[in-house]
Amino acid sequence: MTLVMVGSAGGWFEGLVSNYGANEPGSRLMKPRRLEQPGDAPLPVADPPHPVVLVADDDASVRESLGNLLESEHYEVLCAATGEEALALYEMVRVDVVLLDLNMPVKNGWEVLRRIGQIDPRAMVIVITARPGQLERARACGAVTLMEKPLDFPILLSAIARLSAGRQHARQVDGTGSPPQFHSAPA
Repeated sequence: MTLVMVGSAGGWFEGLVSNYGANEPGSRLMKPRRLEQPGDAPLPVADPPHPVVLVADDDASVRESLGNLLESEHYEVLCAATGEEALALYEMVRVDVVLLDLNMPVKNGWEVLRRIGQIDPRAMVIVITARPGQLERARACGAVTLMEKPLDFPILLSAIARLSAGRQHARQVDGTGSPPQFHSAPA
């Protein structure tokens, strides 16, 4: 369990991020809470030793299966069941790759994708959806690519590895995290 504290236009927030279920199976976020007095600066949070993948899907079984798969491949995994949770996590933790479902409560995937693009125009977002024919719209909204469910795990893992390696290399070289050249993964 890691305590993170972050300041934003909405004030200061503190939250706990856990690798193993906080509020429900497959969810790895304890909702952030607003702080009255944060002190002079947020608590320092060390960069995790492995790339961080945020899995945002309202289906607990999808979050759990992707979380287990990614953890077995040595990724740090954060999971969110709603668009609101996904945005809170994205603002609190340095995320390398986002796996984003389109059908989520509170804020849908399109709203989350637009907001993440405003926060970080270089964000690495892979849209995962059961809706066919959404690739062009997803790219226009800022996604790097889209994969249709049911997911092909070897192709997904390859895409995540390429994106996270490119993001981490860019951070080391120029501090920007700019994306590598990447073409659509087949559905």
